Amino acid sequence: MAGVSARVYGAPMDDEFRDADVWCGHPLKFAGYALGSIGVLALLVVGWPKMSLLSRAMSVAGAPVFIFITLRLVANAMRGLRPMLSIGPRGLFDWRVAKAWIPWTDVTKVILIQKPGQAVRGLRIQVGPHFAAQFPESLLSRIQRGSNSLTGLEGYTIVFGGLDADTDAVARALDRHCPGWRQN
Repeated sequence: MAGVSARVYGAPMDDEFRDADVWCGHPLKFAGYALGSIGVLALLVVGWPKMSLLSRAMSVAGAPVFIFITLRLVANAMRGLRPMLSIGPRGLFDWRVAKAWIPWTDVTKVILIQKPGQAVRGLRIQVGPHFAAQFPESLLSRIQRGSNSLTGLEGYTIVFGGLDADTDAVARALDRHCPGWRQN
């Protein structure tokens, strides 16, 4: 699009994402992940008669997790090549969290999600309680945030899976648009 100076990792963007770094999803990757999750659910159903009592209990406990994951993956696949993650002067946008931007003025902490010795897999964004109370978070994100809070993880989780979100490019975008993020 003429006049847009966004760094785009995917499809062209509209004016909402001007001057932002934008990463789009890969619908085929998400569809493949969803099919894999559906396959696990099908195996649980087919194998049910042959399962031990312990396996059945674990299947009953695990099935809601796979249903949640499948719904999330199908929603991401249906998003197509539209922006999934954007980092810009106005804040941070992740379609999987909400259809609204999180302004930098409301961000209290940015945490890299990383296991020792491994590449960064995502971000955890913490915001103030007033902002969180009025933020139009998606239902699937609320469910994920609620389950994460049971294990002590606070904030909105933004994962890079299914995106061409190179860790260095994300860090450079954060350095440009939220210079103090490394100090919090």
